[in-house]
Amino acid sequence: KGIGKKCFEQAAGFLRIFGGPEPLDATPIHPESYDAARRTRSMGLADASKGGLISRGKAEALSKELGVGEATLRDIVEALARPPQDPREGLLGVPPPVFLTASDFDQPSGGKGGGAVRAASRSLRVDDLQIGEVYKGVVRNVVPFGAFVDIGVQNDGLVHTSNTPRGCTLQVGMPVEVRLLSLDIPKGPGKVRL
Repeated sequence: KGIGKKCFEQAAGFLRIFGGPEPLDATPIHPESYDAARRTRSMGLADASKGGLISRGKAEALSKELGVGEATLRDIVEALARPPQDPREGLLGVPPPVFLTASDFDQPSGGKGGGAVRAASRSLRVDDLQIGEVYKGVVRNVVPFGAFVDIGVQNDGLVHTSNTPRGCTLQVGMPVEVRLLSLDIPKGPGKVRL
């Protein structure tokens, strides 16, 4: 189904696409301002040595010429003056997401039950899950009552604090092995245990 045109327009300024065909996609510049950004760059105003600074008088005249507001022009110049970066870097010590493939987990589990470990993979469907099986996943969110773990289906499973080994501290992005304790077919994995 995807997202609608208006939703995309609102979200586009928050997306970053690195290594794509449009270099400006890796910047905080909104696609509506790409033309102004290209013209600004061609004028040599995005000089990193100046730190993205532009004089007030110049900004006022140039913003009229480019058809953007002064604040937008200053943001464009500042964004072009620094190298593209992942906005999650340095975010309160939270590591960026970890994306795992089936090849990351091809060894059998050494945990209780002796079942093979299932890999976190987007091709895994809720129908494929089996209660009691051990799955590899990644911690996606830590909350006061436990953590949510992505094991490769649409919805994450909950590891309640009562199902977490004593002394175990979970962190976002941490790879984990979990055993499926309950399953709600419409929603996906329910409770899981570390």
